[in-house]
Amino acid sequence: MTTQHLRPIFGVIAIFWAALSSNAGAQSGLWSVNTKTTTSPDTESFWLPPHGVDVPMYHANDHGDCPVVEVMVNGHGPYRFAVETGAGFSAISPDVVKAAGLSDNVIADSISIGSAQLRHFAMTQEESPVKGLAGFLGLDAFQDLLLTVDFPHSRVRLERGTLPAANGRDVLPIYPTLGSLIGFDIQVANKRVSALLDTQSDAIFNEPLGMVDTLAFVKPPVVVGSANGPSIGDNTGIEGRLKGDIRVGDLTFDRPVIFIAAGFPKWLVGAGALRYFVLTLDQRHSLVRFTQSQQTHVAAPPPLRMIGWGMSVHDGNRVVEKILPGGEAELKGVQLGDVIVSVNGHPAGAIDDSTFLTLSHGNKPLQIVARRGTETRKFTLIPRTVIP
Repeated sequence: MTTQHLRPIFGVIAIFWAALSSNAGAQSGLWSVNTKTTTSPDTESFWLPPHGVDVPMYHANDHGDCPVVEVMVNGHGPYRFAVETGAGFSAISPDVVKAAGLSDNVIADSISIGSAQLRHFAMTQEESPVKGLAGFLGLDAFQDLLLTVDFPHSRVRLERGTLPAANGRDVLPIYPTLGSLIGFDIQVANKRVSALLDTQSDAIFNEPLGMVDTLAFVKPPVVVGSANGPSIGDNTGIEGRLKGDIRVGDLTFDRPVIFIAAGFPKWLVGAGALRYFVLTLDQRHSLVRFTQSQQTHVAAPPPLRMIGWGMSVHDGNRVVEKILPGGEAELKGVQLGDVIVSVNGHPAGAIDDSTFLTLSHGNKPLQIVARRGTETRKFTLIPRTVIP
């Protein structure tokens, strides 16, 4: 799947990854490409010291809060792999396959995470869609362990053991959904709904389009971007602020802004929400724990402002590829294909993605110089409030 960003929208890494593969399959539905499985490790194939392992958690470039760890593959590396609860399989890039001397069936003698080792572990070979990532470790890598992703302290822990019994508060039951993925229940406007647990989505909450009419929004949702790919077609993404709240475990998110796209078949809780927790997954006993501080509420996010354009980068240049109808960019005369030369006097190519997005959603005017063919155009663009 690929995305066009009128505001920052990221999907499940496994979806991007598998959609690029010629053998990803042509099944219908957004999640069909990441529900396949590989040969899974058993207890003996995952060597773990008695005290477990605790390693730093990184992030892949600007990929928000999504967790990444460093691994060694057959003694080569370190490489950065995403920790992906939104996939039932694991993947590795062809470059690492070659460097590590793996065979075509991609079974690694060892995948080392700190002093832990996955042995004789099968993976899918896929090109990485995210710069800086060499692969991802899906649910099959951690099925017999306690996997803890400590978002507040940027740590990942692997150990043996069992979570306490489900209590309906911080420890919840999990169940299979969409094939081999993990579902659990959340409260949306005082209604219980099933959601997908996805550490590699930058979203806070994604809602299936079919449920929009069942919820009350502060204002009607507005178009903010699009998602497209061989499994989901071309879908418009919209966002809106709920009048009600969402509760995950013991934590309530006050009037959150949620992302809605036709290609998503069910609710999704992404890293944007999970970042408030120490998340522990116990697949063996079908449990998940959401540990957090004494905080009981996450305040409603501020109003969303947008320029209303989507960018791609070609040869170091930022090129306008999407324009939101009725948005600031269209109203001020920006056109598809315009090459952004500078922003507030700074070369556009020298501005990193995170800063560029922050500027595009801020509350200050942007002085833009653009190139259109052989002509130079200047614009003053002011991000407009689209979600109050």
